[in-house]
Amino acid sequence: MMITRVSGGKLYHEMELLRESLVEKYEETRNFRDKDVYNLSEEMDSYIIQYMRDIKR
Repeated sequence: MMITRVSGGKLYHEMELLRESLVEKYEETRNFRDKDVYNLSEEMDSYIIQYMRDIKR
């Protein structure tokens, strides 16, 4: 996924869609674990925060 200049709300929405699709993929393969999704969620949230800091510069 390529990220271009977008508003924070749109970026967050895109990340939420990505998170949902990954959860669905985990559930389909029956390798779903809450810990994995929590770790992914933390990683994505930190990425969003860093991205927002970068575009403010």
